Amino acid sequence: MRQALRDTIAQYSIPRGTIARLAGMHLPDLSGWLNGRTELNPVKIERVRETVASIVEILQATAEPGQPNLKFDLRDPDNVRRLIFEVGKFKMQAAVLEAQAAAAVFNLK
Repeated sequence: MRQALRDTIAQYSIPRGTIARLAGMHLPDLSGWLNGRTELNPVKIERVRETVASIVEILQATAEPGQPNLKFDLRDPDNVRRLIFEVGKFKMQAAVLEAQAAAAVFNLK
């Protein structure tokens, strides 16, 4: 998992400082683990994995064809946290609308 996360972070140019701050860690701990010098407990590794996955999800969603080509300042952890929150909120609203549309279809029959 360490190498996969390291490759993903490099591929998307996600600043380690942002990941560390959003995952509630110190940067030297994260960098040491990613470079193989130290070990982390499984809870912290999962927080790092979730943080990276959330950031990648935002970057992939805005890179899809037909979507506006948006650039985000990934060096600002507060901005990235806000983006993650807004994307989560949008996904919940989309799920509710989809459920309402499905219910409307069943009510028409």
